[in-house]
Amino acid sequence: MKPTNVRILQHQFTQYNAEVIMAGQSAFAARWSDKRSQHNFFRLCYIENGSARLVIDGQTHTLHPGKLYLLWPEVEQSIVNTGKGALNASWCHFRLTNQDQLPAYRMQLPLSIDVPDEQHVIDLFRKMVVSQASLNLSKQLVMHAALLELVACFLDESINVFDSIKIAPDTKKWQEVLGYIDENLHRNIQIEELAKVAYLHPNYFITAFRSLMGCSPIQYVTEQRLSLAKQLLADTKLPIADVAIRAGMLNHYLSRLFKRRTGITPMQYRRIMQNYKKTQIKDSTAKGSEGR
Repeated sequence: MKPTNVRILQHQFTQYNAEVIMAGQSAFAARWSDKRSQHNFFRLCYIENGSARLVIDGQTHTLHPGKLYLLWPEVEQSIVNTGKGALNASWCHFRLTNQDQLPAYRMQLPLSIDVPDEQHVIDLFRKMVVSQASLNLSKQLVMHAALLELVACFLDESINVFDSIKIAPDTKKWQEVLGYIDENLHRNIQIEELAKVAYLHPNYFITAFRSLMGCSPIQYVTEQRLSLAKQLLADTKLPIADVAIRAGMLNHYLSRLFKRRTGITPMQYRRIMQNYKKTQIKDSTAKGSEGR
């Protein structure tokens, strides 16, 4: 199971469309500094070389090459180039639509992650920089795709360091709610049950859940059931009727929902995914033979 903070943030980026407002690849001179306190956008920054000092809400951090940093909006921040030479960095500013509806507390995600593929990250920033200066009709789509890939990289790598991150009390409450949903997908989940887990009145629970996840509890449960059905179809040989039962749906409803969401039937999905896995195994075996 993904850590709750990562799952929540991932869901928010899915529900609230991300918009790149500016991107750049810059060489900041020695003693360059930047201070912001009232900005309403997120910042992604990758340090290519050089060193800098970052101060967030009074806490000091050293920026290192090879790391991707995610800075939240509306938090006082200052960055100072502490090296003798230029600070080379790729960066972008972005915001989420309906960003004011995001929960007030911050997800306890790491400030930075180690980049697994440096050149790929630099290329993604470069793609945004080039696209924002172009006249192509697809420029916004290209920038959006590059941003989401960077965010996906950050979220995936965040999981690797999650054990060292303190979980906020409020986050733990939602961790229990999402865990309860995962464990009870096979049965009819009532709003009153979820509200009880969160120690909230049912009416307020719905509002708080929507603010957090960007959708209603019922919509989220349906998404999780569909996700479980996809997993079972891809990884098992269970009859479709049994898959539906485990996902908490009637057989005909699963088929109808699956076709509406994916454009194909559950059986077609199983065939595609299992054929793909067979191809992966065959390719892996062939590469192993070549290495011997």
